[in-house]
Amino acid sequence: MPPVGPLVRSRFLVRVPREDGDAAFFHSLFGTSLVLNPAAEALLDDFAAPATVDRLTPELRTFVARRFLVPATADERAEFVHQMRPDAPETGAHLQGLLLLAAEQCNLACPYCIKDKLMDLRPDRPQARIAVDTARRAIDAFLAVAEQTMIAHVSRLPALRSLPSVEATG
Repeated sequence: MPPVGPLVRSRFLVRVPREDGDAAFFHSLFGTSLVLNPAAEALLDDFAAPATVDRLTPELRTFVARRFLVPATADERAEFVHQMRPDAPETGAHLQGLLLLAAEQCNLACPYCIKDKLMDLRPDRPQARIAVDTARRAIDAFLAVAEQTMIAHVSRLPALRSLPSVEATG
């Protein structure tokens, strides 16, 4: 079997120490995670600089599968962007939906309530679809708010990636 590599430790790993001496690692792009004991962490550290190995051990296979180890020439950010948006952004093809929150405090009263259906609260109640005019008013209200805010700034904050709720009646 030919040598494997060169492989290098991903630059997108975040290390969180634990009280038991182990460390939790999180890949900040792809969201994979592992808890590593000191020996496994030392093995990962062996790839701080690109290295070639004779074969992939089960531990190294796990690191590769979780994207903790990547080919030295890999452009992880470009791969992530391609996975998230395989089509050019200006086509809008990456958009899968827009969540319309009808109120800030849900009272489960909307005839098109998805929570009502998902939680099986009232199984005999038929579920309606939101009226097109109501949806358009909500989208227009969202866009009006978006034009007045700094969406570019908010979208860079991981904890604030959800859309602001816009009240619409109908």
